[in-house]
Amino acid sequence: MGIQQAPLNLHPATWAIAGIVLILSGLVLGPSFDIGVWLGILVLGWGVWRLVSWYVPQKPENRYEHHVAHHATHTKPRHAIHYLRCGNCRSIVRSTDYYCWKCGKRLR
Repeated sequence: MGIQQAPLNLHPATWAIAGIVLILSGLVLGPSFDIGVWLGILVLGWGVWRLVSWYVPQKPENRYEHHVAHHATHTKPRHAIHYLRCGNCRSIVRSTDYYCWKCGKRLR
């Protein structure tokens, strides 16, 4: 499986700040907005949990997942670039050249 995404895919600190704002607004508005305080506590808890789980590294379940995760960021060129070299002076030449640019030897 993998790490599940948070709803709306927000940064965990955003959830924690939103929870603090809900708690403070519930306290300022008084007893008529008690649901805001409880909702703020819930959102704050969600943000703190997401923040902690974001920084705790998770072990891959098996070797294959580790291999896929490790090699996902390492990209290799699809084709190796081969340089042609002059047989006389060993300088790098283009494959379309007829003569070496350095020593003048005929290449083809």
